[in-house]
Amino acid sequence: MDLDLGGRSALVTGGARGIGFAMCELLADEGARVVVADIDAEGARMAAAKLTAAGGTAYSVAGDVSDHADAREMVTAAEAAAGPLDVLINNAGVWFVRKFVDSDPATWAAEFGVNTHGVLNMCHAALPGMLERGRGAIVSVTSEAGRVGEPRTAVYSAAKAAVIGFTRAVAKEVAPGGVRVNCVALGTIRTPGTEASFAPHLWPRIAKGYPLGRTGDPSDAAAAVAFLASDRSGWVTGQTYGVNGGYTMP
Repeated sequence: MDLDLGGRSALVTGGARGIGFAMCELLADEGARVVVADIDAEGARMAAAKLTAAGGTAYSVAGDVSDHADAREMVTAAEAAAGPLDVLINNAGVWFVRKFVDSDPATWAAEFGVNTHGVLNMCHAALPGMLERGRGAIVSVTSEAGRVGEPRTAVYSAAKAAVIGFTRAVAKEVAPGGVRVNCVALGTIRTPGTEASFAPHLWPRIAKGYPLGRTGDPSDAAAAVAFLASDRSGWVTGQTYGVNGGYTMP
């Protein structure tokens, strides 16, 4: 894939592992200067070192996306290391699998804090510079749960749905300034995090729910995100791209 990302700088939240790291790898392979952002400072540093060892250009920053001040500091540190941000990937996320009646406000706050407020905080920090320069691409990772609702993840579904609405609205606000804002809505991607959420015997059953007959791989998500981050999608904004094996077809 030639996405002509050479010379671009890209910050990926939740980039130390799983889907986020796959995004960092592909962006680096495409020539971007990648900033791995994660609440796990050592994990971010190790991920950046791995990308550099593979021939990429990578840096790391640490912080909590749910904290507005941390978000601003991460963007400032990223730009000091890699230059003005061209691309922001909002990938950091958390979820709790349980019936809503068994949940509690503390977990609601955590899910909205990272999944929703984290996106708002990072966009609020990155957008002024992008608008001043007249260019930029933001891609937020949401979920098909945010479009169709999934039992046992009701609050997660609500938090991800909020990101879709925010994306549509802010895309209209910033399009005249040369900034594009999109989402990818993921189906079930097999990562260490999702494997911890579902018992091993459930995976074949989950795969049967997808017309393509399998669950997703981090590389599936990374490919869609890289496309939306590039000028190849230069006439695309305010959209929610389903990367879901056919699970939903809106």
